[in-house]
Amino acid sequence: MEPKLRLKLYDGWHKSENPGGPVTYLHGKGRDPSTLQFSSARPRPGVVVRHTSEADLVSMCEKLTRDVADRSEVSRSSGTCEFGIFGTIAAKGTSPAYVQAWVLSNQSDYILVTLVCYTPPSVQEMKEAHEIALMTGLS
Repeated sequence: MEPKLRLKLYDGWHKSENPGGPVTYLHGKGRDPSTLQFSSARPRPGVVVRHTSEADLVSMCEKLTRDVADRSEVSRSSGTCEFGIFGTIAAKGTSPAYVQAWVLSNQSDYILVTLVCYTPPSVQEMKEAHEIALMTGLS
């Protein structure tokens, strides 16, 4: 049985239908709301997963943000979260204006969370997205 994402959201984030795609929530109204997407991965049965470090997770996030046009890294961090450990990188650019990627791991499963903003997000929006990502788990 596939695990289900366990999310805790703040007011202002609403679910968006994305048939066949990752679980998606939007923040803001208008033409370019911020998009917060979640997906999970579990190794196939019989596959041995090596121990993943926080540095490995940050490296994955770097790859996920490298296609931002005129990319400038804003921050990078790693540590512990409700799911286990995480790595994250935030980058700004011209298209999109802001991207942050988180990779969470419990050493057997992975959760990818991305925030994509085509207009610069508020400090509060970035703070909420970070907290939501770090509270995400599987059930």
